[in-house]
Amino acid sequence: MANNKRNDKKNLPWFRFHSTDWLTSPTVLLMTRVQKSMFVDLLCYIHSSDNCRLRANKENAIRLLGLNEDEALLFDLVWNQFITCPEESDCVTHLKMWEWYLS
Repeated sequence: MANNKRNDKKNLPWFRFHSTDWLTSPTVLLMTRVQKSMFVDLLCYIHSSDNCRLRANKENAIRLLGLNEDEALLFDLVWNQFITCPEESDCVTHLKMWEWYLS
């Protein structure tokens, strides 16, 4: 049954976004506008993967986002918001997105 729920979520054109978390998270509040953009872009890539994970390491993610050298220096704070995917160690996901995907 859980697998059917996952399949249903794969086809959704949207993902759950908690505006209160976004506006009150101490980590997000420390981010620049550029870092926030990186963060949201990575969430979108993870969601569009159809399995809530992105096969990438930090360097791959920097290239995927097309960051210049100055922006890449700002990327650590963003990258640290993602976790290794519990099902695939060479992928990353976001904890809240992963929990929603599994539910």
